[in-house]
Amino acid sequence: MNTIGAVLNVAFGLVLLWIVVYFGWRPYRIDNLRQRLFELRDELFLAAADGELSFDDSAYQILRDRLNAVIRFAHTVTLTRSVLYRLEGTDVEGLREKWLQAVAKLSDKQRQHLLDIDQRASFVLVDQVFSGSPIMWVALACCIPVFVWQEAKEAKVKAAKQLRVEQIEAQAVIKFKREQGATESSAHLVRA
Repeated sequence: MNTIGAVLNVAFGLVLLWIVVYFGWRPYRIDNLRQRLFELRDELFLAAADGELSFDDSAYQILRDRLNAVIRFAHTVTLTRSVLYRLEGTDVEGLREKWLQAVAKLSDKQRQHLLDIDQRASFVLVDQVFSGSPIMWVALACCIPVFVWQEAKEAKVKAAKQLRVEQIEAQAVIKFKREQGATESSAHLVRA
């Protein structure tokens, strides 16, 4: 009887966890993604409303349409779908190239502002994909020790350059030779 009770407790716990994730955490993540993208779209709109950009500018329109599309389909932003879209062979590079050509026609300030919004939107999407994937959690957990080790190695190299390790090594060699010379002269005295 205890075994059946334990199995039922585990099953009930798993169902409850699934309900919390599917009806609580997942919709929250989607709403959070949409909110962050709305903020970027609002920033883009305000730039055009303030006269920094033109509403008729193709760079503005392409970026606005991309943000609107991602907001509309935010519920489909997952690692699995990202991989499948990539394998499908959609002409992403052609769309990106068209947008970059439109951005190249703008002034430096306008170009930088649009590229900044685009970069932040990309970061928001990457954050959504990676933070919502248990596969990426495991991969990240495996990679963290490697990154920490590489950082520690780079820090040691940087510290070695700042500490002038060559001078420490040179002093050690001089001291070693002195001790070796003193040992050799002691050995001559003992033989004599």
